[in-house]
Amino acid sequence: MVGEPQQKHVSIEDLCTSCHPDRCCTRFLWVSTEDVERWKAEGRQDILAHIKARVVEGRQVHEVTSPGRSCYFLKDGWCSIHETKPIVCRNFLCLKALELKAINNW
Repeated sequence: MVGEPQQKHVSIEDLCTSCHPDRCCTRFLWVSTEDVERWKAEGRQDILAHIKARVVEGRQVHEVTSPGRSCYFLKDGWCSIHETKPIVCRNFLCLKALELKAINNW
């Protein structure tokens, strides 16, 4: 019908095509103790070398160190550790997927 807005269906799978600096954490990236333990079990020294343990308000936290403002593991617009990315990154995509599902069902 003329005058009605056209709907653009966005696939949830489209969200997993790549990571971009404007979508990822651009300041500090904190990872969970579970992430650190998983990377230790996987022998991922390449990841652990960029994790700094700190104490904040009496709790130990794990920060991804990066010389720039974007995540250290973001390389040429792609997550270089996608197969074992931190829980916070996995949850980010899930939240975006829920937003898209709501938009598509509107």
